[in-house]
Amino acid sequence: MEGKLEVRPDHVLAMLTGSLSVPMFLQALPEILDLAANSGLHLILLDWSGVEGPITTGQRVEMGKFGAAQVLKRTWGKPPKIAVVAPFPLNNGLEEAVATNLGVNARAFLDKQQALDWFGIASRTDDDIVPGTQI
Repeated sequence: MEGKLEVRPDHVLAMLTGSLSVPMFLQALPEILDLAANSGLHLILLDWSGVEGPITTGQRVEMGKFGAAQVLKRTWGKPPKIAVVAPFPLNNGLEEAVATNLGVNARAFLDKQQALDWFGIASRTDDDIVPGTQI
């Protein structure tokens, strides 16, 4: 699994592609959250639309718990909103339920535009992107 981070004017976009790697996600998530918090952004879009592979229920719960703990241990100017975009069956809402039950404002979507709508922002062109970094 490979990742790329982009700082947009109103959110951080983390695009993940390739074969699913839970350890890689767990390693990358703190970097993604640090970038958002340090940039003063509270909207984080995790785009998993290019990720493939099986995931167990246990892995889903682990990811939701770890993600919630990482979000809650940071200081935010405004509570963060985290949207995850992924295809079904990779996206079945379990991680969302775990994170939400632990106090994080997280939602899972099948479509990127739905996530942007939830954030209350319109689609933007590539001209609005700060060059990304590999994660």
